[in-house]
Amino acid sequence: MSELAAKKSDPALKRIVASIHYKTRMSYVVIVLLCMIAAVLVKIFLLEVYQVKLGSMEETIKTDAMVLVTKLGLPLKQNQVALFKSPVETDMVLIKRCIGLPGDTLQFKEGEVIVNRLTLAEKPSVKNLYKVTLNHNGSTIDLVDSLVRAGYKVISFDYKSTLVVELNSTRKNELWDSGLAGEITFIPSTNKRVYPQNESFQWTKSDFGPVLIPFQGLEVVLNHETIALYRAVIEGFERSIIDEQDGIYYIDGERQSTYRFKGNYYFFAGDNRSMSNDSRAWGFVPVDYIIGKARLVLSPGIRRIN
Repeated sequence: MSELAAKKSDPALKRIVASIHYKTRMSYVVIVLLCMIAAVLVKIFLLEVYQVKLGSMEETIKTDAMVLVTKLGLPLKQNQVALFKSPVETDMVLIKRCIGLPGDTLQFKEGEVIVNRLTLAEKPSVKNLYKVTLNHNGSTIDLVDSLVRAGYKVISFDYKSTLVVELNSTRKNELWDSGLAGEITFIPSTNKRVYPQNESFQWTKSDFGPVLIPFQGLEVVLNHETIALYRAVIEGFERSIIDEQDGIYYIDGERQSTYRFKGNYYFFAGDNRSMSNDSRAWGFVPVDYIIGKARLVLSPGIRRIN
């Protein structure tokens, strides 16, 4: 037997070679497992991609768009777009613009958002419904057709040169400057099915508030108005039970005259203000329902979300 053949048949050498092969295979397995763990950690703590299913942000994010979400850097800032669990259907993920922070006093009035007595500087993507009276003597149908081709969203029109058009601030100014419109007026909402859906608050989607957004440590006096306004938060999110007997309030069985909030809450609205189902309908969003900030639209096209 040759020396080379003897080495190949050496049991000790075979064991060494087998050990090397085993360690190589295990190294590959470890690398794959580490990559999988890293991907899971990134998804949980850093980044995730979501597909937008609803159209309430359509000027900013189109329906079915893919959006990159960052999960670090909370809390939110005013006017940031974020993803969060729906307060009424927790298995549904929503994307809206945060317009109210914990402790803010917020109000909708004639198409404007007022926060802490100051008019919020809205993003150009925010749209409302307007009544447009045309300033022309030609065919209304032809003019409507030309507006639609130019990208205007005409909801309805009549033959007296009156249109209902969905406009953001840029489009509104363009239409006015064109000289085609003799008058452009905001259309107030008559929808009273808004939070807190209580007869003490005769609010609508366009005439809403003022309302104080709860924050951790906020103490409110318990009365008919505050109970109506905050019951959903106290019982639904903070898991306390409210009972009233002859004008006396009990929290978790103990008589109380005030209530101190345990968490922070946010107020969200869609950019498509007239059509959006948002915090005006279902109220405040607790901080632990927020998934993250929407940073980039990945498709169609890649662009930053403002």
